[in-house]
Amino acid sequence: MGRNLKLVHYSLAALTLAALTGCPASYGDDDDDIYGGLPADNSGYVGDPDEVSIPPEDVEDALCEDAPAGSETYFVSADDSNSQAQPAWIRAAIEAGTSWSGAIRPYEFLNYYDFDYGPGSELRIEPQLRVHDDGLSLLVAVVAPDKALTERRPLNLTFSLDRSGSMGGRGIDGMKHAMRAIAAELQEGDTVSVVSWSASQVVAMNSRAMSGPNDPALINLINGLDSGGSTNLQGGLQRAYEIAAANSSSSSLDRVILISDGGANVGVTSADLIAEHAEDGESDGIYLAAIGTGSIQEQFLDTITDLGQGSYLFVDSAAEAQRKLRGPEFLASLDLAARDVQLDITLPEGLVINVFSGEEISTNPDEVRPQHLAPNDAMLYHFDLVDCGEAADWADREISLHVEWLEPTVGTPMSADLTVSVEQLALGAADQVLKADAILAYTNELASENPDLAVVAAARAAAPNDQDLIEVERLLTLMGALP
Repeated sequence: MGRNLKLVHYSLAALTLAALTGCPASYGDDDDDIYGGLPADNSGYVGDPDEVSIPPEDVEDALCEDAPAGSETYFVSADDSNSQAQPAWIRAAIEAGTSWSGAIRPYEFLNYYDFDYGPGSELRIEPQLRVHDDGLSLLVAVVAPDKALTERRPLNLTFSLDRSGSMGGRGIDGMKHAMRAIAAELQEGDTVSVVSWSASQVVAMNSRAMSGPNDPALINLINGLDSGGSTNLQGGLQRAYEIAAANSSSSSLDRVILISDGGANVGVTSADLIAEHAEDGESDGIYLAAIGTGSIQEQFLDTITDLGQGSYLFVDSAAEAQRKLRGPEFLASLDLAARDVQLDITLPEGLVINVFSGEEISTNPDEVRPQHLAPNDAMLYHFDLVDCGEAADWADREISLHVEWLEPTVGTPMSADLTVSVEQLALGAADQVLKADAILAYTNELASENPDLAVVAAARAAAPNDQDLIEVERLLTLMGALP
């Protein structure tokens, strides 16, 4: 067994100091994690951050006292799926002046917002480091190659559409917005099947060859969607996988696209049992994507797509559908550039992780699930670090990064490596890590962790026209966190 941290934006310092002093940290029930007090299922923060008040100097002292002797390698997962629903869902709630529930997943916000690493034709590693008063921020991006819409493989899409009564109004509207955006990106040679369901399933379209964008038969089907009845989600998803498997081709990219609010009240309603179809399909190359609409069961849909290793979006408007399902984002949501991507990072002696804002981290690679990466996209791994050594030694202390993946069509093993000194990183560009720090300050505010929001102003000043940062600042203002 390795040192399995499995952190979802937890402070290692708080947990380490609690272990050293005997003070309760209130981060959930104990499990096998070496720092204790973390949910074994990565379900998120369950305690009250105000119950732990640790002076900054004690945080650094505790981390440095417990620091590994020598360098240490960590295997990391930014997100088991390309989940991006929570930022859009919470934004809608803030704009409507309503509340939300559930743990904040910071990595979804890094997935959702755009980071610019420039063009590239090969998968590559791009690290950035920012030195600030509280320590070091390290952002590591595994950047996928660019791909034009005309370069993609033919798609075999099977829609599993929730038409139950709970989808009435906003749910059906969001479904139509999402499907119209997808229909506009389809090309001649793509095939589409549609299973609609409430208590039972109806195969409304089976392996129809698309004539091109906005195929008339598909548009007519979309326009006629309505809702009513109970929700047999398991039956609708199972039928979609059966059709997708029957229509699968070695030359096509196969996707099951579930569009639902995530309710399930008829048939099998356990998320794990429903997601078995996603796991079985993933092993056969049929990948799951989920689009939540209406009053979603947000955690439920996230669980399914985590197990299916596909994208997870929330669409509540035509604008959001355009934002995430048109142009290069269409491929980032539905295509595949690399399978089973796994990154490991080796930190030099004295450089210690305080907070990792991803889904899994461990010294044992078997305890971290590989991810899939889409073209026109990047996996982002964010670390808050404490340096227990001397800045004067940065030129001699190196961070090593190694990524492995499988080529998506034939599964050829691939890898890339990068070793860089702390000094080189400290002197290099920091625009993307500054943006990430601002976004994570926003997520900390959502989680009531009382962050220093000055980094948002700094990021805005550095990139005054960045639309994502403008949005973050606007939402923080609506929340009353900024004047």
